[in-house]
Amino acid sequence: MINDHEQRYAHCPQQDRLQQLDLSIAQYHRLQSTLAERVQRECRIPDADVQATIEHFIAHPQSGAQKTHLSLIDSEQAMISSTFCNEIKQQLAALALTESERRRVDSVLEKDLQARLAEKKKQQQFQQLHAEAPHDIWATDFLHLSVFGRSLYVCMTYDVYSQNYLALRAGEAPDRTLAKATVEAAAQHTDCRPRHYLLHDNGKPFLCADYKQLLARLSISEQATPPGCPWFNGSLESGNTSLRATILTVGIQDLAVDPRQIRRLRADLAALVAKVQQFCNRALTVLNKVIARPKFRTVPQTVLDDKVPDACRRHQAFVQRKNAQRDQRMAAIRDGTLKPQHKTLTAKINAAAKRCIKILNNEQLHALTELLQGRFALLSI
Repeated sequence: MINDHEQRYAHCPQQDRLQQLDLSIAQYHRLQSTLAERVQRECRIPDADVQATIEHFIAHPQSGAQKTHLSLIDSEQAMISSTFCNEIKQQLAALALTESERRRVDSVLEKDLQARLAEKKKQQQFQQLHAEAPHDIWATDFLHLSVFGRSLYVCMTYDVYSQNYLALRAGEAPDRTLAKATVEAAAQHTDCRPRHYLLHDNGKPFLCADYKQLLARLSISEQATPPGCPWFNGSLESGNTSLRATILTVGIQDLAVDPRQIRRLRADLAALVAKVQQFCNRALTVLNKVIARPKFRTVPQTVLDDKVPDACRRHQAFVQRKNAQRDQRMAAIRDGTLKPQHKTLTAKINAAAKRCIKILNNEQLHALTELLQGRFALLSI
């Protein structure tokens, strides 16, 4: 623009030409240096484009050249000869399209999930059953692990009655691939299916079509817990702390034998996932065959193999009977057919005395009797 202006008014001095543009010589040089420094600093574009941009803004002072920023350089006239900026624009447009498509898919999945949750909550389809034998009810869920600052996930399949972990699979994300691999491993390992259903929460991996097709192919019925009610899967949820501690303890013991592998595992995510899978396999053996559970007072593998001693069976039958009585009583209270019976102070004292007598030996019981008789004699005087 400045060159065209100079050729058109060649008979006029430079000062007169700048006066027609409302610019002094000092303002022209200052504006030229300021624009050049800012453009070169904030955007790597060819020098020809920089000069064209400077001339454009000097010839058009109404565009606000004194407050020029990088965003004002994005004009067709200034970038007409720049291939670099056109490539950047195309890459940004492609990234924006990809991100927009991802957000659209996530939005569709989220709406579908919310619709399914609302329908399930409205219809009240959940029916809570109690496992009375091995392989009555299976449960599945994800567990988060933090290893060397990386977030990994372990998907588990669990037998509710025996408290036996049927399969553990480690992965980089809690997705449907990991969930499908875990339930397939459990079915292959036990060579059986749950009699009632497979219990899971309302996560996206468990509600997708691929996962449901896999369960249908394996002839496994499923049941999702009510939304926002994780306690319906409490048997599995309550063991997450012990499972995480066992996996990490096994991992620490393994890495202590050969610390040189730590550097490789920090740099290679695939190797780290494979190593955590080894930890899970060893933790599976420890949890199922070494650590006894208070429910049956024996290890879960013995319960799963139906080799529980008779004393443990009687204890578990007693616990189940008491739980059934409690459930019936609470249901009657909720229905209004039974009023809650509040214990009197005398009944509470008697119950506490019975608990104390059960844990005292003969000498302690005799001393307690003498003490009570002495206090009663003092009160009687």
